[in-house]
Amino acid sequence: MGDPAIPIAHKTTRNAAGGGEARRLWNYENRMVAIFAACGGVYGIDALAAYFVMPFIARDLSLSNADVGMLSFAMLIGWSISGPVVSWISDKLSRRKPFLIGVYLMFAALSVFSALAAGFVTLLVSRLLMGLVEGPAVPLQQAVIAAESSPHRRAFNIGVAQNFGSQLFGAFLGSLLMVQLAVSFGWRAAFLVSAVPALIMAIVIARFVREPMIANKVVSGSEDGELELLGLLKSRNVVLAALVGAATASWSTLLNAFLPLWSVQVLHLSPRLMSIVMAAMGVGGVVSAIVMPWLADRLGRRPVMILTAVLGAVGPLVALAGGTPTPILVLGVFIGSLAMAMYPLCCTVAVEAVPPARAALASAIVYSLATMVGGIFGPLAGGFLADRFGLATPLWISAGMALLAATVSATIAARAPGAEGLRAKALLLP
Repeated sequence: MGDPAIPIAHKTTRNAAGGGEARRLWNYENRMVAIFAACGGVYGIDALAAYFVMPFIARDLSLSNADVGMLSFAMLIGWSISGPVVSWISDKLSRRKPFLIGVYLMFAALSVFSALAAGFVTLLVSRLLMGLVEGPAVPLQQAVIAAESSPHRRAFNIGVAQNFGSQLFGAFLGSLLMVQLAVSFGWRAAFLVSAVPALIMAIVIARFVREPMIANKVVSGSEDGELELLGLLKSRNVVLAALVGAATASWSTLLNAFLPLWSVQVLHLSPRLMSIVMAAMGVGGVVSAIVMPWLADRLGRRPVMILTAVLGAVGPLVALAGGTPTPILVLGVFIGSLAMAMYPLCCTVAVEAVPPARAALASAIVYSLATMVGGIFGPLAGGFLADRFGLATPLWISAGMALLAATVSATIAARAPGAEGLRAKALLLP
């Protein structure tokens, strides 16, 4: 099979063709990115809401630790299954907008369902359904952004849309809001409140986001038109981006799960200082959503991905050093969390490696593999090894996963499409 054409690398969209609209600050491209960044905050808050208020849920519903683990597992399984399935359907129908509206409407409904859960089984079903609903959100949004973005800022747009809102509102502000709601009004109120912005975003998408023109075009050539899941898995960049995504997810989930325990039990930090250390991850994630994709659009995908992944090893290694002053630990964790940008960078590489009509499925492959390997099996393996060899083990593995992501990134054939004579190449595996 020959290299497929990459029409996505050209200015084929309505807003990217030049003229006054493209030059205005509040043009369609910028409005679209702002809307999807807000959407990131919505699904970030909802995805993390159960974690933030889990102590209250566990107390009221008398949940065991195994029950708590099952709730997280159910949502991640739903997420990893529905992403490729719905994205494949969206690609086949060449429609993005109706699916996105449906996703956020169901967000709102299932948040209410979670709030009304009377016991563990009901809550487990609600979290599984929520995972099934949330799974397609990111791939569909990235497919729209890839089609509507100017080539010289595609990575920036995807990074801001995917990570800025989810890190700022989900990981950082969301924790403060959800916990305060749970303390003041109960954990059910936290779920109920999260339903409101989901409903608002469904209305905003319906009103202000248009169906990408490029998504409606028939891909020329039967080879490209038939490029489904197995065909995408022959794309070198899609496979490599998925591997980098899985390594990155293992890095982040291990760090999130075990750094708080390490900070309190080994470094003997107070819970307040530990929370400051963890908040540095959220702040770094917000910064990374802007800075690293911006650099990738100017310096190229591959060198920025290598640098970003290497930075990810800084956080766990600084924590493992022992005796490190708390301000240095906070700084190290902040620097390391810049690797959060690896998620949108991986998806950018994947969608640039395939025809536009297959962008959602390519992104979903990366996202689902990262969720399954990093989000599900990473913490399970880390916990087993921590019990067997000590609490430092998952942190060493986290650092190793960051360096593995850097190593694999070095083999990706992707460079800044805005640079003269350079563009992403969809190289196929032999």
